[in-house]
Amino acid sequence: MTTTTDMQGQAAANVMEARERERPSQHGAILGETLIALEQAGRNAGEPLPDPCLTCAFRPGMSNQQAATGIEALNCSIGGDPAPFGCHHGMQEGQPTRLCAGYLAAKRAPFGQMKALLGDLAVRLEAVGGDDPVRAAFDAWRHEVDPGQTMDDYQLARLYARRDYAPIVQREVG
Repeated sequence: MTTTTDMQGQAAANVMEARERERPSQHGAILGETLIALEQAGRNAGEPLPDPCLTCAFRPGMSNQQAATGIEALNCSIGGDPAPFGCHHGMQEGQPTRLCAGYLAAKRAPFGQMKALLGDLAVRLEAVGGDDPVRAAFDAWRHEVDPGQTMDDYQLARLYARRDYAPIVQREVG
């Protein structure tokens, strides 16, 4: 018979497993660089769009270096997944209420540029091996700022983004 304690233990294990998967990695960073390039190509191809949010998968930072987020954003942007990529701000009942600004820009990237970026992505991912310096750097940073691992992913992502983008944050606040 499964007890409440057993279920709570399994739920905690599932959360830790998800957190382990969603840490920044070298693969995620390479995917993130491709997302940024797609977003910029799309911005250069049409009318102005709103800038991506501070913790957007299409902007450098923690969310942008997570492989699971990166592959989902990429698949949505290039049409591999027909679902739109929603913004994580303003979600209601776990569902996005608007589309991601970075995704909207990436969808406008010219086909030739998209094809070239995807070819480069494949070559770069194929070359990855051995130690993961991106993950090691993130783990060291996380241990410094959240040694008890009490922050949720959103709190970590905002703090990580602020670490790299203090001038942007000051502009948003000021």
